[in-house]
Amino acid sequence: MIYHTFRFVYHDLSSNKVDAEVEYPLQDLNLSQYTSGPDSGSLTYDLYSIVCHFGGKNKTKRIFMF
Repeated sequence: MIYHTFRFVYHDLSSNKVDAEVEYPLQDLNLSQYTSGPDSGSLTYDLYSIVCHFGGKNKTKRIFMF
């Protein structure tokens, strides 16, 4: 599964990055409270990689993978 945090706020024709820190567990991330419909089994996941994008529209962009 890919979990993506979209960290921008849009105002009219521009956008700003949200700088608030996001914390989540490295093991046993339970996503069952964010789903609906019939129970389809375990929704608990472990983090095993991270992709970070740094940069802006007019700046040099960097992508780091861990």
